[in-house]
Amino acid sequence: MRKFILLFTVLFLISGCAKIYVNVKRLENPDLNITNVKRIAVLDFEDRTYPGVGRSAANLLISNLLDQRYYQIIERSELSKILIEHKLNLTGLIEEKTVKEVGKILGVDAIIMGNVTTYNLSTNEYTEMVERWVGTGKYETKMIKYFWEKKAKPRKVEIKEKRLVPEERKNKRANVSVDYRMVNVETGEVIAAKRFSKTYEETFTQSIFSQMPTNNEILENLLRSVTQKFLHAVSPYYVTRKKELIKGKDDITNRGIDYAKNGMWEAAIECWKKSEESAAHNNLGVAYEREGRYEEAEVEYGAALKIEPNNKTYIQNLSTSRLAYRGETIHYEKEKLEKKRDFIVLEVYGENVYFNAGEDLVELGDKFNICETKQIRHPETGELIGVDRIPKAQIIVVKLFKKIAMGKVTEKTDYSYIEIKDVVVPIDGKE
Repeated sequence: MRKFILLFTVLFLISGCAKIYVNVKRLENPDLNITNVKRIAVLDFEDRTYPGVGRSAANLLISNLLDQRYYQIIERSELSKILIEHKLNLTGLIEEKTVKEVGKILGVDAIIMGNVTTYNLSTNEYTEMVERWVGTGKYETKMIKYFWEKKAKPRKVEIKEKRLVPEERKNKRANVSVDYRMVNVETGEVIAAKRFSKTYEETFTQSIFSQMPTNNEILENLLRSVTQKFLHAVSPYYVTRKKELIKGKDDITNRGIDYAKNGMWEAAIECWKKSEESAAHNNLGVAYEREGRYEEAEVEYGAALKIEPNNKTYIQNLSTSRLAYRGETIHYEKEKLEKKRDFIVLEVYGENVYFNAGEDLVELGDKFNICETKQIRHPETGELIGVDRIPKAQIIVVKLFKKIAMGKVTEKTDYSYIEIKDVVVPIDGKE
C-alpha cells in the first residue's frame, strides 16, 4: 500500500510539472509583397503531360484562394462566358502580350496562369525474403492467463520458429510539378513566377496492401501540397502554432488554465485579467491571439516581458505575434476557432472514429487523442477546481468529409473504450 501511495504521488508531481499547450490559428504575411491587386481571374492551366489535370489544378487554386478571403475571385461561370464572347480560350495559353486586353475585358487587376509540367506515378512490384515466425505444426502446453480470468490455465499453443518467407511488396513513386505566373494586367508585368514540385515515395508490404492509397489519391495530395506553396507566396494564409499556457504562482492564474483546458475561454480570460502575474499576461496574450486580436495580444506579451525581461517564451511570443497579417481581409471566423478546440466523438464503428471536424479544419495525417473529461470540483462548494483529460486512444485522420473527419485508432489503452461525446484533442506532432 505504501508503494502504491508513493507511485501515485510521483505521477501526480510529474503531471503537475507537464507543460500545457494550445493551438492558435492566425494569418501570416505572404512570401511576396504584392500590391494593388485585389480582383483576380484564374485561367485553366496548360496540361500537356496529363490531359484534364490543368482544370483541376486551377479549380483547386481557386478553392484555396476563396478560403483565405483575401482576393476577389471572378466566378468561373462569369469568366467562361466573357472569354467565349470574345473568342478566347479558358487556358493558360494566352500570351502575356494580350494580358492587358484580357484583363480589361474581365475587369480584374491580375491574371493567374500556369502549366502542369509533371504529373506522374509509377509502381514497382517485387518479392523480398524476410524473417517471420511461422508455425511448425507441433504443439506444447503452457500456463496462460487472459486478462478476464483470475488464474492461468494450461493451454496448447503451436511452437513457432523463424524462417525466411517470400513477401510481396509494392513501391510507389510520384511527382507533381507546376509552373505558376501571376501577371499584372495594367503593366503586363509578371509579378509572381514560381515553380513548385512535390515528390512521394513509399513501400507497402503485402499485409497492408488494403490500406495503400490509390494512385489518384497520391497525385491529388501532391497537387494540394504544391497549390498550398503557391498560395503562401501570393496570399496571406492561415497557420496553426502551438502556444504554451504558463502556470502561475497564484490560484486565479492556474484556475484560468483549467478553464482554457476545458474550452471555457471566456471564463479563462476573466481570471487572467484579475492577475498581475507575468504568466497571466502571457496566457491572456495567447487567448487574444487565437481570436485574431493581435494588437491586444502584443500588449499582453509585452506586459509579461516587462515583468520577466529574459523569459524566452515571452520573447518568442511577442516576436511571432508581430508576424501576423494585419491588412484588410476577413479573419478566420470565431465559430471555426471555437470548433477547432471543441471536437467531440460523433460515432464509433470498430477502429474508425468519426468526429465533428471537416476538411476546412483538419488534414489527412493529423493525429488526435481521444480523451475522457473529468471535472474536479470542491466537495462542499461545488466550485470547479480543475479539469483533467484522461487519454483513451490515439487516432490518425484517414478520411475527410465537408463537416466530418474519420480517424483510425493507432493506439489504445487496455482498460477503456471510446464513447460518443468523448473529447478529441489535437496532438502537435505534425505541425
